[in-house]
Amino acid sequence: MEFDEFKSGWDEQHGRGRLGAAPGKSFDAPTRASEASCSTGIIGGMDCRPRLIRGLRIAWTAAFALFGVLLIALWVRSYKREDRASGHIHSLGIRLYSSRGWIVCFKNSAISPGQYTWSCELGRDYWLAPNDGRLRFSSPAAFFGKAATANISIPHWPVVAIAVLLPVVPWLRYRFSLRTMLISVTLIAVALGLLCGA
Repeated sequence: MEFDEFKSGWDEQHGRGRLGAAPGKSFDAPTRASEASCSTGIIGGMDCRPRLIRGLRIAWTAAFALFGVLLIALWVRSYKREDRASGHIHSLGIRLYSSRGWIVCFKNSAISPGQYTWSCELGRDYWLAPNDGRLRFSSPAAFFGKAATANISIPHWPVVAIAVLLPVVPWLRYRFSLRTMLISVTLIAVALGLLCGA
């Protein structure tokens, strides 16, 4: 009896303990406060941004995984059929090819009206022959220069390789500084430039 009276007095003085709710109160209020504070990025003094970052990582991975699958399908089909997309901007005609394992972007500034209408042709017969000069590496200098006709060509495989690596990038544990990222991007750009100019 003495223990029960002591316990009752303790509960009245100090509430129902750290794990219990105080008399007349419930856990709903602090829960709603925590949910509201999550919108500001803080829950009970703890940062809830890791949850947002994880969601962004999952979205990034899903998007680029789907992109990689589509690129692989396009690559495999390029050895059987050719896909083309055409369009024009004023007097500049642009045509994209997925043909024989290559991605080709061809420009023609000496076009007649209606020659490069906006269209997308999938699974067509080959327009580019196996010995076509556009099915090899080409320097982008001519494409962005004043040449009337020029093209940029790159095999499917490096594009597919990059697309396959992109989904795992957000899950890498080591950190990059801004300087490291800029150096990496510069080296990649130089390598691609040398590759295209070869």
